[in-house]
Amino acid sequence: MRSSDDLFRLIQGMTKNEKGYFKKYCTGNSGSKYLILFDAIARHTEYDEAFIKKKLKDPALLKNFASEKNYLFHLVLESLVAANRVQRTRSDIELLLGKARILGERSFYDESLKLLHKVRNFCNEAETYDLLLSALHEEWYIWSFCDKNKRRTSEAIAADRENALRLTGITDQFRHCYSRIIELFRTIGVGRNDEQLDQFKTIFEEVTALIRSYDGVIPVMANLYASNTILYYYNVSGQLQLCYDETVRLLETFDKHPLIIESMQSNYISGLNNLILLQLYLEKFDEA
Repeated sequence: MRSSDDLFRLIQGMTKNEKGYFKKYCTGNSGSKYLILFDAIARHTEYDEAFIKKKLKDPALLKNFASEKNYLFHLVLESLVAANRVQRTRSDIELLLGKARILGERSFYDESLKLLHKVRNFCNEAETYDLLLSALHEEWYIWSFCDKNKRRTSEAIAADRENALRLTGITDQFRHCYSRIIELFRTIGVGRNDEQLDQFKTIFEEVTALIRSYDGVIPVMANLYASNTILYYYNVSGQLQLCYDETVRLLETFDKHPLIIESMQSNYISGLNNLILLQLYLEKFDEA
């Protein structure tokens, strides 16, 4: 049997989309009484079992409250697994793009256009600009054959392509700095003297100058490469509090853009590991 605190923390940790998916999943699998219990728990910022019981009207829920909470815990877990399965990944989008290409080659132009629209939406959110450029190429290829009322203007396609190339260029600038600081770290490790530290500082200053030049408005992946580069400098220069602050910001950015985690999974996991180590070094034991 799960503790009440486990169930409460599990529900509180769900995103808005996950909660919405759970409600659909629960309606289709287990009836409404678990939705009532779920909502009663989700509405509070602190768990108060006595208060929740007063709000519940279903005698069956109250009679077997402990077992019903345990069942709800596993029902929530099942919905989270199911929700994860329906999320598209890059491989799904590559398959979708392939389908759109085949449809276009076989004169199913409007059907191809529908799939390309889905590919574009994913690529813009996940910042997979290489796939986006491929999708735009396919859209242009079938453009003249599509229903005029369903297709976009050629100017819109050209503008999307120009923007994708621009964002790719910006991201590559930050990625280049990140690649250089990784190679530097692999070559000399943590800087042992001022001359070595200055090599890290040079790249750090390049990144911060780039951020200023774009007035902070940069693609998410560029922002993540910038954070990782800055973290290397703070780490080798022993600035642990700044390193901690930047790691928190890095992970918050990842959490706001889950589709990008797939593309930078090793960076995400490293960030989580480093956060725990920093919490321990800074004696943030409860947080760790």
